[in-house]
Amino acid sequence: MTLKVLENGAESFVTAGGITITRERHDRPYEGAIDTYVDGLNSRRGAVFSSNYEYPGRYTRWDTAIIDPPLVISARGRAMRIEALNGRGEALLPVIGRTLGGLSEVTIADISKKLIRLDVAKPGRVFTEEERSRVPSVFTVLRAITALFKTA
Repeated sequence: MTLKVLENGAESFVTAGGITITRERHDRPYEGAIDTYVDGLNSRRGAVFSSNYEYPGRYTRWDTAIIDPPLVISARGRAMRIEALNGRGEALLPVIGRTLGGLSEVTIADISKKLIRLDVAKPGRVFTEEERSRVPSVFTVLRAITALFKTA
Protein backbone atom coordinates (compact mmCIF):
# COMPACT_ATOMS: atom_id res chain seq x y z
CA MET A 1 0.00 0.00 0.00
CA THR A 2 1.37 3.37 -0.99
CA LEU A 3 0.12 6.14 1.26
CA LYS A 4 -0.21 9.58 -0.31
CA VAL A 5 -0.50 12.64 1.95
CA LEU A 6 -2.81 15.25 0.43
CA GLU A 7 -2.45 19.04 0.70
CA ASN A 8 -5.09 19.27 3.45
CA GLY A 9 -3.28 16.62 5.53
CA ALA A 10 -5.67 13.81 4.60
CA GLU A 11 -4.24 10.49 3.49
CA SER A 12 -5.17 8.52 0.38
CA PHE A 13 -4.38 4.96 -0.71
CA VAL A 14 -5.70 2.26 -3.04
CA THR A 15 -6.82 -1.15 -1.73
CA ALA A 16 -6.01 -4.50 -3.33
CA GLY A 17 -9.46 -4.37 -4.98
CA GLY A 18 -8.74 -0.99 -6.60
CA ILE A 19 -10.84 1.11 -4.22
CA THR A 20 -9.37 4.52 -3.41
CA ILE A 21 -9.70 5.38 0.28
CA THR A 22 -9.23 8.91 1.61
CA ARG A 23 -9.10 9.39 5.35
CA GLU A 24 -8.55 12.24 7.78
CA ARG A 25 -7.25 12.01 11.31
CA HIS A 26 -8.29 14.32 14.11
CA ASP A 27 -6.40 14.31 17.40
CA ARG A 28 -8.68 14.01 20.42
CA PRO A 29 -7.96 13.60 24.11
CA TYR A 30 -8.58 9.95 25.07
CA GLU A 31 -11.02 10.75 27.87
CA GLY A 32 -14.51 11.12 26.46
CA ALA A 33 -13.41 10.75 22.83
CA ILE A 34 -16.07 8.16 21.99
CA ASP A 35 -18.92 9.58 24.07
CA THR A 36 -20.56 11.15 21.01
CA TYR A 37 -20.48 7.79 19.23
CA VAL A 38 -21.92 5.92 22.21
CA ASP A 39 -24.73 8.49 22.48
CA GLY A 40 -25.31 8.27 18.71
CA LEU A 41 -26.11 4.56 18.97
CA ASN A 42 -29.43 5.46 20.59
CA SER A 43 -30.81 6.64 17.25
CA ARG A 44 -28.34 5.66 14.51
CA ARG A 45 -26.72 2.48 13.22
CA GLY A 46 -23.17 1.82 14.25
CA ALA A 47 -20.87 0.04 16.66
CA VAL A 48 -18.40 0.83 19.42
CA PHE A 49 -15.57 -1.52 20.38
CA SER A 50 -13.48 -0.78 23.42
CA SER A 51 -10.80 -2.32 25.61
CA ASN A 52 -9.78 -0.65 28.84
CA TYR A 53 -7.31 -3.40 29.72
CA GLU A 54 -3.75 -2.21 30.19
CA TYR A 55 -0.59 -4.14 30.91
CA PRO A 56 2.70 -2.22 30.65
CA GLY A 57 4.68 -3.09 27.55
CA ARG A 58 2.00 -5.41 26.21
CA TYR A 59 -1.55 -4.01 26.09
CA THR A 60 -2.90 -0.48 25.87
CA ARG A 61 -6.41 0.92 26.07
CA TRP A 62 -8.15 1.47 22.76
CA ASP A 63 -11.52 2.44 21.38
CA THR A 64 -12.87 2.42 17.86
CA ALA A 65 -16.32 3.40 16.68
CA ILE A 66 -18.41 3.95 13.58
CA ILE A 67 -21.71 5.74 13.18
CA ASP A 68 -23.75 5.73 9.95
CA PRO A 69 -21.89 2.89 8.18
CA PRO A 70 -22.12 2.84 4.38
CA LEU A 71 -23.48 -0.71 4.04
CA VAL A 72 -25.39 -3.39 5.87
CA ILE A 73 -24.89 -7.04 4.93
CA SER A 74 -27.48 -9.57 6.05
CA ALA A 75 -28.04 -13.25 5.37
CA ARG A 76 -30.70 -15.84 5.97
CA GLY A 77 -29.65 -19.31 4.92
CA ARG A 78 -28.01 -18.91 1.51
CA ALA A 79 -29.88 -15.70 0.60
CA MET A 80 -28.00 -12.44 1.17
CA ARG A 81 -28.73 -8.72 0.97
CA ILE A 82 -26.14 -5.96 0.68
CA GLU A 83 -27.87 -2.64 1.21
CA ALA A 84 -26.46 0.87 0.77
CA LEU A 85 -27.40 3.04 3.74
CA ASN A 86 -26.10 6.32 2.33
CA GLY A 87 -24.18 7.85 -0.57
CA ARG A 88 -20.94 6.18 0.46
CA GLY A 89 -22.68 2.81 0.27
CA GLU A 90 -24.18 3.66 -3.12
CA ALA A 91 -20.65 4.37 -4.40
CA LEU A 92 -19.45 0.96 -3.17
CA LEU A 93 -22.33 -1.23 -4.42
CA PRO A 94 -21.33 -1.29 -8.13
CA VAL A 95 -17.79 -2.44 -7.28
CA ILE A 96 -19.10 -5.08 -4.89
CA GLY A 97 -21.69 -6.19 -7.45
CA ARG A 98 -19.05 -6.66 -10.17
CA THR A 99 -16.86 -8.66 -7.79
CA LEU A 100 -19.66 -10.92 -6.58
CA GLY A 101 -21.02 -11.36 -10.11
CA GLY A 102 -17.69 -12.97 -11.00
CA LEU A 103 -18.05 -15.70 -8.37
CA SER A 104 -19.29 -19.00 -9.78
CA GLU A 105 -20.90 -19.86 -6.42
CA VAL A 106 -23.07 -16.72 -6.41
CA THR A 107 -26.21 -15.86 -8.37
CA ILE A 108 -27.22 -12.20 -8.33
CA ALA A 109 -31.03 -12.15 -7.98
CA ASP A 110 -31.45 -8.36 -8.10
CA ILE A 111 -29.20 -5.34 -8.27
CA SER A 112 -30.12 -1.67 -7.96
CA LYS A 113 -28.56 1.59 -6.81
CA LYS A 114 -29.28 0.74 -3.17
CA LEU A 115 -29.47 -3.07 -2.99
CA ILE A 116 -27.87 -6.31 -4.13
CA ARG A 117 -29.84 -9.49 -3.50
CA LEU A 118 -27.99 -12.73 -4.14
CA ASP A 119 -28.04 -16.44 -3.48
CA VAL A 120 -25.09 -18.67 -2.66
CA ALA A 121 -25.14 -22.03 -4.45
CA LYS A 122 -25.54 -25.25 -2.51
CA PRO A 123 -22.44 -27.45 -2.60
CA GLY A 124 -22.35 -29.61 -5.71
CA ARG A 125 -20.30 -32.31 -4.03
CA VAL A 126 -19.23 -33.67 -0.66
CA PHE A 127 -16.24 -31.88 0.86
CA THR A 128 -13.68 -33.59 3.08
CA GLU A 129 -12.91 -32.20 6.52
CA GLU A 130 -9.73 -30.59 5.15
CA GLU A 131 -11.71 -28.86 2.39
CA ARG A 132 -14.67 -27.64 4.43
CA SER A 133 -13.53 -23.99 4.28
CA ARG A 134 -14.07 -24.22 0.50
CA VAL A 135 -17.76 -25.13 0.81
CA PRO A 136 -19.80 -22.32 -0.80
CA SER A 137 -21.45 -20.27 1.95
CA VAL A 138 -22.15 -16.70 2.97
CA PHE A 139 -18.49 -16.60 4.00
CA THR A 140 -17.55 -17.00 0.33
CA VAL A 141 -19.25 -13.64 -0.24
CA LEU A 142 -17.78 -12.04 2.89
CA ARG A 143 -14.25 -13.15 1.93
CA ALA A 144 -14.67 -11.64 -1.56
CA ILE A 145 -15.86 -8.32 -0.11
CA THR A 146 -13.06 -8.30 2.47
CA ALA A 147 -10.51 -8.90 -0.31
CA LEU A 148 -11.70 -5.72 -2.05
CA PHE A 149 -10.61 -3.69 0.96
CA LYS A 150 -7.36 -5.52 1.73
CA THR A 151 -4.39 -3.30 2.45
CA ALA A 152 -0.78 -4.23 3.05
